[in-house]
Amino acid sequence: EHTIKDGLYTRKVSMPKNHLVISYIHKQNHPSFFLKGKMSVLLDDGTVKVLTAPMVVQTEVGTQRVAFMHEDCEWACVYKVKSKTVKEAEKEIYTYDYRELPKKVTSKKIDLCQE
Repeated sequence: EHTIKDGLYTRKVSMPKNHLVISYIHKQNHPSFFLKGKMSVLLDDGTVKVLTAPMVVQTEVGTQRVAFMHEDCEWACVYKVKSKTVKEAEKEIYTYDYRELPKKVTSKKIDLCQE
């Protein structure tokens, strides 16, 4: 589900039980809201963390999540954008290529899921 209004893009994703999900690479810091369910998330250090909704997560630039859904899950994010369409907003906030991120981000170790 997508909404763009007053410079804010809100995206809610539903992820079914027993699915593996790989997120985009995030190009900006933003709040995320784990609304429903239980998932395991792979962290940068190779460990796996189990997350249970509800919880608020601050997503940092460079974050990319790999997660397995133990239950049906819902996750929502809010981004500040200049875009007027979903397609434009996605280009503004996501990438498939870490080389598009600032050097200060790619030169340091960060967790995929910050709390």
